[in-house]
Amino acid sequence: MHAASPRSPQRLNLRENELESAGAAAVARALPALPALQALDLAANQITKSGAAAAVRALVAGGRRSFSRLVLDENYLTDDAVEVVRDLVVGAFGGDGCLSVEDLDPDAAEDEEDEDGDEAMDGGEGDALAAALEKGARI
Repeated sequence: MHAASPRSPQRLNLRENELESAGAAAVARALPALPALQALDLAANQITKSGAAAAVRALVAGGRRSFSRLVLDENYLTDDAVEVVRDLVVGAFGGDGCLSVEDLDPDAAEDEEDEDGDEAMDGGEGDALAAALEKGARI
């Protein structure tokens, strides 16, 4: 566990970074290095259920009592995916008031979930950003 430092951001905005689920998973792996994080914006990406769930699990594992906002708007999430994510959020934070899941594209989600195994090899710009975060690049 990392101690909070003045350089640990309270908010991280990764909106519109072409993140796919593999990129969201890489961001999730980097979250322990951001102990003061209170808000994470992953909106307007191409994240499916696996990436969204990985992000929530990482937030939960970090024991973030002061976490207040997770934005997953405009991603490739089906109703089933939203239910899984909402259940994780409610279990961890006692309610889903911190979760935003609006303007989703469930049709694209079905196509992307079929290709989830291939996403780690896609190498999109968003995934490169997530990999840099995971390696400790300055934010």
